[in-house]
Amino acid sequence: MRTPHPREAPVVRDLPLSLMREIGRVIFFYACVECRPSVILYDFLHLSKVLGCVVARDGGAMNQFDLICDLISLKNVKTGVMALG
Repeated sequence: MRTPHPREAPVVRDLPLSLMREIGRVIFFYACVECRPSVILYDFLHLSKVLGCVVARDGGAMNQFDLICDLISLKNVKTGVMALG
């Protein structure tokens, strides 16, 4: 089966209001999930939000999560989460 070129796919602009509301909720909560690791990371590094945005540039939430895990192990921070492996 042939994959359609992106321009061949129909663009729907007149979605029902209920569907647009749910899409907006997904986008909002995804942004909240993406923001949370940044706040934790800035706290570990003792940075303000503005300075943290300049210093701790990253490739996304997963990279930030990996960095947080590394900082936890380096600083010997006690957490309620047990490490696997």
